[in-house]
Amino acid sequence: MISLDSDQVHLFYVKADKINDTALLKEYESVLSREEREKVGRYRFEKDRHLSLVSRALVRYLLSAYTGRAPEYFSFFCNSFGKPAILKEQADRLGLDIKFNLSHTPGAVVLGLGITHEIGVDVEQVDRSISLGVADRFFSKKEAEMVRQYSGSRRHQILFDIWTLKEAYIKARAKGLSIPLDSFSFDLGPQDRIKFTDPAGTGEGWQFFRWRPGQNLTIAAAVESRFPINFSHYHCVPFDRIQPV
Repeated sequence: MISLDSDQVHLFYVKADKINDTALLKEYESVLSREEREKVGRYRFEKDRHLSLVSRALVRYLLSAYTGRAPEYFSFFCNSFGKPAILKEQADRLGLDIKFNLSHTPGAVVLGLGITHEIGVDVEQVDRSISLGVADRFFSKKEAEMVRQYSGSRRHQILFDIWTLKEAYIKARAKGLSIPLDSFSFDLGPQDRIKFTDPAGTGEGWQFFRWRPGQNLTIAAAVESRFPINFSHYHCVPFDRIQPV
């Protein structure tokens, strides 16, 4: 089993497109619930079915690694905004208030796990075009002004940094886009300093983390905690080979 303390958050990054072993994929499918297998099968394209299968299996195998339960043991529910969690009855039996959040982009999956504290994660490919209009439409006025201070590749990176932080935050809040994206703001300073202002005008109670596991990916995590959180990040392919980064 892997240990996880209340002051820790673990982030796992998987290159989903590198998991191609047929026997391994069949094993992953076998631990899913019938409902999950049906959801995987609804995707029209094989690459999307593959990403969905790997994502769902990752959640189960890592929860197994932290709890000692079999991967197929877990049952989940989603709140009205679609954020998943372990069924309360199971969590009570485990005696472990483990929180998790999942994000994926073509070819990659990220899972964040913590104890007690709400968590949200987002991963995005940065080797694709993004318009400055995104900042004008979705960012706060202060963020849009900050983006315009940069040009070229730096502006491109700042746009994605802010976008992933915003996505991670609203996922941690578990209220989806009922929280307007321009109602809170991030200020990105030197040495990756992140200053946050929430809708109430204070950044207290939230901590953020950014990680770039590869040249073309950026990851953000948001955690609700007034106490310092230690972030650790790992690669794992397949899921039983976990490598600290």
